[in-house]
Amino acid sequence: MFDIVRIGEQSTTLMQTNSEAQLIGRGARYYPFEYEGERSYTRRFNSKENDMYLLESLYYHTINDSKYINNLHKSFDKMNLVSENDDDSNYQILSAKVKEGFQRTKVYKRGKLYQNKQEDVPAEDYSNIGAYGVDGKTMMVNVNSSTMEAGVSAAYDNETADVQKTVCAFYKASDRRLIKKAMARDRFYRYDVLSTYVPKLKSIEEFITSNDWLGRLKVVALVSDDSIELSMEERCQIVQKALTKIKEKIKQNYQNKRGTKEFYPVPISSIVHDYSKRVYTGERSQVSESIFSVDMSKKSWFVYDRAIVDHLEHEFISMIGRFVDDNELTKKYDDVYLIRNEETIDGLKIFEFQPGEDGVRHYQGFMPDFILYLADRDQQLAYQIFAEPKGDQLLNKDGWKQTLLESLDNIEVIAENEKIKLLGLKFYLRGDQNHIEEELSNKLGIDYRGFKFSMDKQK
Repeated sequence: MFDIVRIGEQSTTLMQTNSEAQLIGRGARYYPFEYEGERSYTRRFNSKENDMYLLESLYYHTINDSKYINNLHKSFDKMNLVSENDDDSNYQILSAKVKEGFQRTKVYKRGKLYQNKQEDVPAEDYSNIGAYGVDGKTMMVNVNSSTMEAGVSAAYDNETADVQKTVCAFYKASDRRLIKKAMARDRFYRYDVLSTYVPKLKSIEEFITSNDWLGRLKVVALVSDDSIELSMEERCQIVQKALTKIKEKIKQNYQNKRGTKEFYPVPISSIVHDYSKRVYTGERSQVSESIFSVDMSKKSWFVYDRAIVDHLEHEFISMIGRFVDDNELTKKYDDVYLIRNEETIDGLKIFEFQPGEDGVRHYQGFMPDFILYLADRDQQLAYQIFAEPKGDQLLNKDGWKQTLLESLDNIEVIAENEKIKLLGLKFYLRGDQNHIEEELSNKLGIDYRGFKFSMDKQK
């Protein structure tokens, strides 16, 4: 049994609770417990009448904040994470089993997938605030009555806030007292804590004054009228909000391990397991209700008997099915399988080994949703192709993941031969099947539906 205690009292946005809900979800998935000699990767005690239900429960404590709790419930909905206030009758369990036919194949018994090794990140990689994705020059804060303490005028409502008002500048000695007061309210900005995330830092004073850190930073509030006078306490609260944003960026983007270009083999049988998802079906759900189960028992190229998917993922799988059925893949490769890289059973994760296009290091890695596995009769020529359907609303936030997928063409694979190839596709967007079909054709050297290929066909 695990308890998580949220210490901070600051208000949070839905985006921030999404991040916290992901942490809770990871905590709920990690370290599957052993019971009666078996270690399970799925829930086993779904009835509250069973005392063992407690072993699959995680308790989350916070100061009474109705808006925060409401946002957290919305975040849980998006992840299909069950909370204590939910009625079990509002859920259904969707299960997918590895096909018995696939379990009898040489691919399942002896096949390999590849993931990259990790190495220590040198402290020099985090030598300035930009390495954490923080704009070191300007921090904008939307000021509204719901995020400020009582007594702050509703005139700061961010629906009408379009005037920029400078609150403080870290390079001004006259603002130093205000800045230190705001920092003192957050334990994260004590040197013993901050230095664990900023290993090159010598002192808090350096963090405040150095141009490598916050020495050039200006905090700007968006208000409705520039003539509004902010009290010292109001200014302090705004600086606190700016510091909270900086803290979240630092904690999100600091990793002491990073990926390498060296990939090592993992047995497919250790990645592909039966799994279940508990899907919310109540009125509150907006995202969960779109998750459904599709019969895949007749699709020999899909390793599970059912696909548990949302509409975009279903569209992607259908496109791959047409691609497999309509072209020369099955003529060229004896083994053609699409694997759902399921996060609930801790599937195959890859780690970024170079900064993304934004210059920020996202070394936490991620699990692409699907892996297309292709191999010839003796598995002497094999492709492992990562693919990820992505909603348009996540393109900017997850752009670094696409950069990582596209960089897989130039990596070292530790394998028995040199014909093991790893490829990554650009994100699959809604209605984007022609783009993916063309990209697959080009990378595999297949002339499909008139698409011209840019590489030599394998002999």
